Amino acid sequence: SSSSSSSSSSECDARYVDTNYGKTHVFVCGNPKHRPVMFFHQGGFNAMQFGDWITPQLLQSNFYTILVDMPCDTGKSLPPNGDPQKCAQTKEQLVEWVEAVALGVLGHPQDNSNNKNNKNKNNANNN
Repeated sequence: SSSSSSSSSSECDARYVDTNYGKTHVFVCGNPKHRPVMFFHQGGFNAMQFGDWITPQLLQSNFYTILVDMPCDTGKSLPPNGDPQKCAQTKEQLVEWVEAVALGVLGHPQDNSNNKNNKNKNNANNN
């Protein structure tokens, strides 16, 4: 329906994430404090393949959706220096690229050492 499509677009922001494999175009939707889920489109499509039918349902379920335009495909992601030969090609390169996109959108994982220190302080105070 048109109402769910307009609500999903109003809750999504387009941005670029810099990686070693170029600038990756993403749509981020919803509250970044919610659990993230990333979608990668199939060849010949773009990130909006999921926008109108998956994103509204996930937003209602309190997920933070990240719709990714695959590099060197029909989306808006740009290869390094315009050279498609420099796009991620191997499994290892694709994993590195996905990690870079996730870090670019979500930031660095929280350092759990602070939580451990707080637990140790609480245990010391209780003894």
